[in-house]
Amino acid sequence: LGKDVGLLVNLFERCGAPELRFLVMFGLWGGLGLGVFQMLLWLVWSPAWSLPATGALVGLITDWVALRLMFTPVQPVNILGRFKIQGLFLQRQREVASDFGEFFAKKILTPERIWDDIIRGNKSAALTALLESRIRAAVSPLEGALTDDFFATVSNRVQRALPEVVPSSYAYVEKTLALEGDLTSAMRSMPSEDFEEVLHPVFQEDEWILCLLGAVLGGLAGAAQVPFYR
Repeated sequence: LGKDVGLLVNLFERCGAPELRFLVMFGLWGGLGLGVFQMLLWLVWSPAWSLPATGALVGLITDWVALRLMFTPVQPVNILGRFKIQGLFLQRQREVASDFGEFFAKKILTPERIWDDIIRGNKSAALTALLESRIRAAVSPLEGALTDDFFATVSNRVQRALPEVVPSSYAYVEKTLALEGDLTSAMRSMPSEDFEEVLHPVFQEDEWILCLLGAVLGGLAGAAQVPFYR
């Protein structure tokens, strides 16, 4: 998954769409609130360079706070026994688990990908050994008259023919494995700490980029006001 950026983006857009909207709206309204504070500050302290500087600071702070609110606190925190606060993403554990299970079952752990990994991936040697063992068992009365090269040749031929045969098993494999339901149930029953680790680390290393982008955009917005200074 980490090697396929398109799938990674698709996964996060699907599972984290409400959080992405929150990030945008928090930046808008949070920036507006801090902008009012900046305006009041401007009445008593108004050097031209403060416009891009405070704009960058506002962009940085709003993005950083929004990201924190998405994933913290991990465990629900009761306030005065009446209000409960928890990371926005974590509050939607049941819903996200359903989206995550469906995505992985239909995009990642598909019968096609599973068979391709078995036939051509790291498990291909184990498959060859298994086929040879099964062939030996099937012709055990003749095994003494057959050479190891014979079994290896037949095993390789069967393995080469598998890509043409296995597509007919896709529906059966999907129904038998029932990955979507199992993944969904497993994620819904996860402790909050484990659930938070499912998606957060996927983009956690890039959070600084979001914060930096917010600072840059805020700084540019502030700099655009400099020509109108006084």
